[in-house]
Amino acid sequence: EARERHADLHVVLAWQLPGGGLGGRTTYGPAVLRECREAAVDDLRTILDSAFAVERPGVPLSGLTVRGEPGAVLVEAAGSAADLLVVGSGPRGRRLPRLRPSVTRYCLAHAHCPV
Repeated sequence: EARERHADLHVVLAWQLPGGGLGGRTTYGPAVLRECREAAVDDLRTILDSAFAVERPGVPLSGLTVRGEPGAVLVEAAGSAADLLVVGSGPRGRRLPRLRPSVTRYCLAHAHCPV
């Protein structure tokens, strides 16, 4: 899609502290916060390396990790009506999918661009 539209490709990975939410249920120190941030950056690198191992996207590519609720982070990242928001399916095999709100539904309801 980015190639067809002659657009930049921005890959965004939202992350949260263990326990979910911005604060989680426990107060975490700076070491845990740094560890979680670094793990998110490593995850994004792995995702990009895996996705583009065979062929590069052919458009300017950037990666960004943002601490926050996934739906809100993605909607904010795609702030312009001219953007296109592509939402990943998330981890496979979740045992309790009803406990987590649908990121896709959130994005469809709140984004100002096509999802």
